[in-house]
Amino acid sequence: MPDMSVGIIIIGDEILKGHVSEANSGFLCKELYSLGIKIGKISVIQDSVAEIANEIRTMKSSNYSYILTTGGVGPTHDDVTYEGVAKAFNTELMLNSQMMDYYKSYCGNVTGDMDKNPQLRIANIPVGSEIVIIPTGNEEPFKSWNGYPIVKVSNVIVLPGIPELMRLCFKEVKKLYFNDILRELHHRNLFFDCNEIIILSALNKAVDVFKESVVFGSYPVLSSKFYQTRVTLESKDEMEVMKAEEFLRSSLPEQCIVDPVLATAGEDVYDLANNTNDLQFATVLKASIKVVEEAFASHKPESLFINFNGGKDCTALLHVVAAVWMKTFNTLPKIRAVHFKSNDPFPELEEFIETTIKRYNVPVSHNRVPIREGLGDLLAENPELVAGFLGTRRSDPHGGSMQYNMMTDAGWPKLLRINPLLEWTYKNVWTFLKDLKVPYCILYDQGYTSIGNKSNTFPNPKLSFIDSDGVKKFHPAYTLDDESAERAGRA
Repeated sequence: MPDMSVGIIIIGDEILKGHVSEANSGFLCKELYSLGIKIGKISVIQDSVAEIANEIRTMKSSNYSYILTTGGVGPTHDDVTYEGVAKAFNTELMLNSQMMDYYKSYCGNVTGDMDKNPQLRIANIPVGSEIVIIPTGNEEPFKSWNGYPIVKVSNVIVLPGIPELMRLCFKEVKKLYFNDILRELHHRNLFFDCNEIIILSALNKAVDVFKESVVFGSYPVLSSKFYQTRVTLESKDEMEVMKAEEFLRSSLPEQCIVDPVLATAGEDVYDLANNTNDLQFATVLKASIKVVEEAFASHKPESLFINFNGGKDCTALLHVVAAVWMKTFNTLPKIRAVHFKSNDPFPELEEFIETTIKRYNVPVSHNRVPIREGLGDLLAENPELVAGFLGTRRSDPHGGSMQYNMMTDAGWPKLLRINPLLEWTYKNVWTFLKDLKVPYCILYDQGYTSIGNKSNTFPNPKLSFIDSDGVKKFHPAYTLDDESAERAGRA
């Protein structure tokens, strides 16, 4: 099957005048390229029937598999995309009964007279259009809508211009039109704290060795305090990418290589909060970021610590805190981590803790349990500490009565507890870790969903299955659908 290619047309006077920042092309490029689909061209043009028609004809002459347009599909005088598409295909506009029925459900009992009801301009579409109603009912801020119509003429797909709605619609468009031809593109980002010239010899050698299987890109970066050069590796063969990465790493001094998880943490966490299609998750992630920002504004950094036990919640918490630190102070995180070590720990968890502490380059104190006594020791030895970040969530034992900021209970050493993840769900934690590719303890891939001591923690029975050889195994933790069963593996 030949490789797919797509042309993108962004339509809107407001973009060309600088009244609105264009956000749709970046999203579409990222989504399409992740599927192994080539983006051949992006055009930004006026709300002009002639320009829209000419640009579509130009892209059609380049034989793109699909042409995506965004913008210009509303009911106002300058929404002329449908007219431009019709002109490109030498056809007419016609009030479409399916579109009219759809819009009447929102516009009231209107007639087909556009002079009296100009809102029905949006139902005036090119003859021969294919219409797909994209469901929106479960998505904020579109809960009052049952769906949104997407018009397709030949290989031209007309998308709305509102970024939130466009992203929602594209999720379904991707399933409808690209699902049968998807070829996963495997990629790695490598970051170097040195000038591009320094790595040039090693990079050229890697490019030559893997020229048949891996595409390399090298980009100097002037805006980051954390790295100077970003190198990308891309291939349809995951093994080839891994081999190429190992080859390049082995050719360069270790001290110039920046951990990819940490290199862009400050950018990635904020971008995820602002661009995720999961609006519930966006709400709780933004709230978490605000809680951490306020903690840094209210307390001296040396008076704060993070409780890190290696679990999934604390791993997500550490990444959020590190990201906000990097955004706030423009340095790598230096916050203290505290580990209250159990008497019967999993070796895999202990190894992960040590690896993670090194990755984030934060100092760590290992304190005894029970935690109340260990916390007392910590504060006695470090009287400057006044507050600690915890990974508590509302669904945890005793989490129901917690607040984002709350002093310890009576009988405990006096300390402000800061709970940035309080309103996160189990699903939110895994969305965060998986979307940002944050490493987590390997026990979670073995069916553990909540980890305590070796003596009281087992793989979650809800995730068990029998493989083709009759052996009992467990699905990974992130596949658990029943969030109420998160602690089913705890005795």
